[in-house]
Formats: sequence, C-alpha cells, structure tokens
Amino acid sequence: MVGHTLKVLEFDKLKDILSRYVTSDLALIRIQELHPITDAVQIKYLLDLCTECKEICLTSEAFDFEGLTDIHALLGRASRSGSILEAEQLLSVGAVARCARRVKRAMAKMNAHPLLRQMIAPLPTFPELEEQLTRCISPDGEILDHASPELRRIRKQLSSTRSAIRNRLETLLKDPQHQKTIQDNVITLRNDRFVIPIKQDHRGNLSGVVQGQSGSGATLFIEPMSVIESNNDLHRLAHAERQEIRRILKSLTDELRPLVDEFRHALDILGELDFLAAKARLSIEIDGIAPELNTRGFLRLIRARHPLLEWNLKNRQIDNPKSPAPSFRSEVVPTDVHLGESFNLLVVTGPNTGGKTVVLKTVGLLTLMAQSGLHIPASDGSKIAIFHQIFADIGDEQSIEQNLSTFSSHMTHIIEILEHADQESLVLLDELGAGTDPTEGTALGMAIMDTLQDRGSRGIITTHYGVLKAHAHTSDKIENASMEFDWRTLQPTFRLQIGIPGSSHALRIAERLGLSSTITEAAQQYMNTDHVAVEDLIISMERERKELKAERQQLQTLLVAAESKYQLYDNLLAELESEKEERRERAEREAKEIVE
Repeated sequence: MVGHTLKVLEFDKLKDILSRYVTSDLALIRIQELHPITDAVQIKYLLDLCTECKEICLTSEAFDFEGLTDIHALLGRASRSGSILEAEQLLSVGAVARCARRVKRAMAKMNAHPLLRQMIAPLPTFPELEEQLTRCISPDGEILDHASPELRRIRKQLSSTRSAIRNRLETLLKDPQHQKTIQDNVITLRNDRFVIPIKQDHRGNLSGVVQGQSGSGATLFIEPMSVIESNNDLHRLAHAERQEIRRILKSLTDELRPLVDEFRHALDILGELDFLAAKARLSIEIDGIAPELNTRGFLRLIRARHPLLEWNLKNRQIDNPKSPAPSFRSEVVPTDVHLGESFNLLVVTGPNTGGKTVVLKTVGLLTLMAQSGLHIPASDGSKIAIFHQIFADIGDEQSIEQNLSTFSSHMTHIIEILEHADQESLVLLDELGAGTDPTEGTALGMAIMDTLQDRGSRGIITTHYGVLKAHAHTSDKIENASMEFDWRTLQPTFRLQIGIPGSSHALRIAERLGLSSTITEAAQQYMNTDHVAVEDLIISMERERKELKAERQQLQTLLVAAESKYQLYDNLLAELESEKEERRERAEREAKEIVE
C-alpha cells in the first residue's frame, strides 16, 4: 500500500493505539513494522490467531508477560567467550525464562485454541538456569550468601570482623579518659575503614591514622592503632568477596552461553505472542470481529464503526463517566455499506459534516486493518475483500512547499491513482472535482468515474455536484448513496443510505444557523430550475423511501399476525379432522357391536 494512503486513512494513529496494549519492546517493534498484506491464506491465519487469543484474554487465564524485555543485546554479549553479565542483567534473563515457563504452563492447561498451541509448542523453557539464577541472585540484584560455600564463608568472616572492630571502637568511645578527646560518640567510615571523630585540639591524646577531617577542620576522623590490622583484614575479605562474586557471575554467564540461541527463539515467540495479545485486547476494546474474506472484490460492512472514533469515545467515557463533554456524541453511529456485487463504485452525497468522509475513512481503514490481521469494529457477517492496492485522496492537502493549490494537490494524487488502479484496487476519493470551476470539475469527475468503472476498480466517491449524482444514476456499475438528513431538526443523522442520492441542504442549514430568510429566498431564486427540480426530486424520493419503509414495517407486522392466525386455524383444523376420524371409528365399532 502506498504511504500516502496509510497516512490519510490514519493507519499510524491506529498503530499508536495498538501500542498501548503491549508489554515489551519486542511487540512494539512488530507494531512499527505492521502493514497490510495480500496473501488470503496468511490473512485468514492471522485473524484466526487473533480470535483464539481474544478468547483467552476474555478469561482469567490470560497470558502473563511480566518480566518480558528485549534481551537480545545481553544475549549477544553473553555469547562471547569469557564475557561476564552483571547481576541485574542476569535478572533480566531470568525474568524472560520465568515468562516463557508461565506461558508454556498456561497453554498446557488449555485444550482448545489449536493455532495458539501450535505457535507456542516450540517455545523453549530453561528450568535449570532459572533455578540457578533464583538461588544465586535476589530480586534486588544482590548475590545471595548461598550462591557458593566460599562466598558464605567469606561473608561470615566479614561479619565477625566488622563486629570485632565495632566492639573495640565502642569500648574506646566509652573510655572515660578519652571523653574530652572524642567529638561525637559515633562510629563511621572513611576510605572504607572504621573510624571515630575526635577534636582537632586533642589530636595528640589518641594514637592512630587520620583518614579525613570535617569541612571546618575542627574534627578529625581517626583510625585507632588497635583496629588498623582488623580494618586491613576487612579490606582483604571485601576484595575476596568481590572476586568470588565475579566468579559466580562468570559461572552463571557460562551456563547461559550454550542457551543463547534457544533464548533468541523464545524471544521471537514471546514477542509475537505479546503482539498478538495486544491485537486481541484492542479487539475487545472496540468490539471487533474477524470478517469473512474474499478475493472477488466484494465488500459488505454491517454496523461498522470507525475504530479511532470508537476507541476515543470509549476511553473518554471511562475518564469522565458522569459528565461527558456535551459536544461529543454518546456513541459512534454505525454504517452499513456494501460494494462490488451489483455495483463497483458508490457515489456518496449529503451535507457538510454529515459523515461522508467518515464513511470513506471507515471503509478504507477497516480494509487496512483486516489485511493486517486485525479484527474490525463491525458486526458478524461482515465481509472484506482483499485488495492488492488501496488508494485514497482525502481532505484539504494544499502544499505550500510545492506551491500547489488544493485542486492541484488532489489532481497529483488522482493522476498517480489512475496510473495504477485496476480490478484489484480499492479507490477512495473525497470531494471529487472540488477546488476548481464546477463545470470543469464535474466533467473531470465523470471522466475519472468512467475510467475506474472501465477498469473494474472498486471505490467510494464523495461529492456535492448534482451532475455526478445523475451520471451515477445512468451508469450500470455505479450507485448513488447519501447521508441521511433529519428534516425535523435539520441535522444530519450520520446514517448511510445506499440507492438514494443526497443534497447538501446548504440553504436550509444556513437558515437554521440564523441567516436571514430574505437572503436564502433570494439565493433560491438564483438557483436554476433544473437544479431545483433535482433537489425537489431528491427530497421527494427520500420522503417516499421513508413512507415505503413505514409501510413495509406495517406489512411485516401484519404478515407476522396473519402467520400467527394461520398457524392457529391450521391447528384447529387438524384437531377437528382428528376428532372427526375418532368419531367415525367409534361409530363403526358401535355399529359392529349392534350387528353382532
């Protein structure tokens, strides 16, 4: 798909929303690389996988990806002979190992979901390494005493040596003959050696090594002679502790090294599963379904909603459940639209802000989603055609940098579209022919529509031009549609009506907004009679459609009632026939008895 199409249909915004549901950077990378594909078998597989994962996410047995991080760099370092990973780095490795074990264990409890089971089956686990890491490293990244007997012995000596030093210094602090010499009765550390603070003026009263002094110089930190050797022992033991810790880390890294490739394989599976779970959670959020797929260019969306509108509305209601902003609708108006069976091109008309562009974007974005293996916000029974190319020219795209007008910018994109569009393409054109002289714009619009029709392309085109509506009416593979308009409130309902052309209702909307009726009546006089006739015809058709719809509903009610009565009378007739037969048999028996 061309990058311009992905941009104007806001596919990147959808990926931004999808990224909110991932746990790890491994899945984020996959979201960044997400794009529509055209292989029908692969698309079906991805949609079915998403369906299975969604079923799991809706239960208490949803996958737990806690601790899943991208450790590829650590694995690369560990693969080098002689390398040593730090404790925190090994903790990250252990967290991935635990994640793999949890996922594998959760899947083992499930009997259904064959695609997921097949996907997770080759996921390796690392019980021995995981046990070693848990035994040697605390959750805070500290090497535990029982990581090795030598470390336990060293730390025991360190503890006893520190206690001995502190006991000697505490005895010294309590000695009455040193009370005038000592600044504070505290034991502290300077240069990693235990010292006590004494007054500068009494330096000669206590023999030892000066390890520092206060900022004012009034206090000296003295290491008394009686603890110098013990402090030296402490330094030697601390060095031995560091060496033993390094040996332990090297040993753990050596155990990891032969498992590096298996860990990389585990990361691939877990990253894909995290990505899949994000798609499933998005589907839950937008009430998504896996559409039926076809390669015949047939598209039918039932109660489809624009996913960005759906997601934003739901999250706004969560943030402000009691006081939603008055300017926002309480729900996204669903759209029913079909294409590619009795007609290939749909020309949508109606008032500004009536929802024409939203319909255009909904069809385009839902097609992109399905071809990317994502569920779409629509009802069951919806069908999506797999298109090799999706083209879209939507919105005001005046280019200041290229010195292009709005019309020129649109035509540049349309020219590119016409160079590549064929029977396997979906073309979405917003306000075709706008931005230039209406006569020339409509002529261009009709020629473009004819070209797309001749090539067998599927497409949706929005316009305000009545001539394009008439042209669609006279073409075999082009159908009119409109956005419904409520004549009582003079407000759009945002519902798509296929088979009926619409009107922009500009004069009526302007009058409703407060424009003087004198001006709107004068404007009515300037409109040519043909245009007025077309507008009146549209209004008449719409009213007639509503009347027919009401009559059809009334007939349907009468039909249901008639069917109910028919069933009742049919049952009564059956009962009468049964009773008649019983009486006849009884009479025959009685006659026979009399004769006998």
